[in-house]
Amino acid sequence: MEQNIVIKGTPQKNKPALIIIIVGVVMLLTSFIVASYVFENCEGYESFGFGYGGWYYWCVIYDFEFGDFFISEFFNFSCYYGYMIMLGVVALIVGIIMKLNTEKCEITVTNEAICGKLPRGKEVQIPLNQITAINRSSFNGISITSIGNVSNFHCIENQEEVMKAISFLLANSQQSSAQPAQSAPTVGSEAEQLKRLKDLLDAGVLTQEEFDAKKKQILGLLDLYFNIISSTGTPYGYIF
Repeated sequence: MEQNIVIKGTPQKNKPALIIIIVGVVMLLTSFIVASYVFENCEGYESFGFGYGGWYYWCVIYDFEFGDFFISEFFNFSCYYGYMIMLGVVALIVGIIMKLNTEKCEITVTNEAICGKLPRGKEVQIPLNQITAINRSSFNGISITSIGNVSNFHCIENQEEVMKAISFLLANSQQSSAQPAQSAPTVGSEAEQLKRLKDLLDAGVLTQEEFDAKKKQILGLLDLYFNIISSTGTPYGYIF
């Protein structure tokens, strides 16, 4: 059976990941600016120590190129730009990984299943009759719990609309599955109704016109029911 699309999720940018990337870039740029400033403007680091005869004073004067200075003083706590570089690189890597994974998510809701892509581009198709729960997830996402699995779709701009559509479909699916059990006709019950109507006709309670109208109505329901069975092959759980 062809699936009809009910709603599609609109992808959005991962703002927290973007902020982390910006912080990483700023830290990297700042570290190079600090290193350049120290190399150009500072004559050396002044230090104090205690030796024989009291306190003594000494300082280090840089007399080499910026590249040598940058490498040699990378882990110097007094200069601290090396630590900024390491933190900046970590922030940059984490932000890029978050951005690439979460922004690849896609979700499409049809009248029969939830289709789409999870983080890392994994494609999924979850039938509606297997869904047991639906919740909000991180990064403005949707978490769908199905039989033996949890699927998280991140960065969905129209998160609320998609969740409402899924909830509506689930509610209607449960209602429609319960409805035929209460209202669909059976051959046995309809035959009994026809017999009772014939008895009422013979007793003079019903006229021939009333009997014919009721008979036509009952037979019409049976014809409709058999047409549904022949077209779908599903007897809706009824025993004849």
